[in-house]
Amino acid sequence: MIICAKPWPALSIKQNVAIFSNLGYKQIRYDPNTTIFRKARTGTPLESFKKDFEAVQKVGMSIEEFHSYAVAFDEFKKRVDVYIEMMTLADVKFYVQHMSEEMTQHKDELNEIIKRFKDAGIYFCVENEFVFEGFSAYNVNFEVMDSILKTFPDAKVCLDIGHAFMVGIEPYEYYKRYKDKIKVIHLHDFKDGKDHLVPFTGKLLQSPIVPELKNFKGPIVLELFLPVMDLLKDKYGEAMNMLSKHLLK
Repeated sequence: MIICAKPWPALSIKQNVAIFSNLGYKQIRYDPNTTIFRKARTGTPLESFKKDFEAVQKVGMSIEEFHSYAVAFDEFKKRVDVYIEMMTLADVKFYVQHMSEEMTQHKDELNEIIKRFKDAGIYFCVENEFVFEGFSAYNVNFEVMDSILKTFPDAKVCLDIGHAFMVGIEPYEYYKRYKDKIKVIHLHDFKDGKDHLVPFTGKLLQSPIVPELKNFKGPIVLELFLPVMDLLKDKYGEAMNMLSKHLLK
């Protein structure tokens, strides 16, 4: 089972992997927009990524997923080549994209970009949440996801379990509907209207998707949104304990 940790954006990748490796995590996800493009870093984006990748390798971890919020489509197009170059360098096979209304309006261009990822041996996965630059988020129902997959037939699916709960959809229903398309799962729990909680502390405890998670072959990315950075170690440590109890046994 591939369990990835989501880095805390205010920390460097080197700082993140030092914490995660000590907690027993072996894989991490990488967010190039928040880690490189929205930060003042010296050198080219590829040079910055190489430094981060070296830090990941140094502690014996690997990068298993690239993840990106939607940006203006013209800006997204400029970044595609470097995304693919970075992923090829680190042998990452899963790219997850939050869509936006604007992105869906560029059918031909985006289909060509998805094909470029495919030709590079990378799955281009659409998450069940639209987010533009980390803001203006709304979770996606079946009707919207069906339309996206019809418009972009080479796209795959990233099933975010907490976001499914947010719109009142049992994640197992999402899984059954898109099973052949799902290549990545984002894992966090939902309780009292809040998502991005430690797994198995809310509705996930009763979900029939749990046996499917145990057999899932792609990355399962643990996504915890924490109010303060000081909770990073404690909450990801708690999450590892819950995963060991309910998923990894």
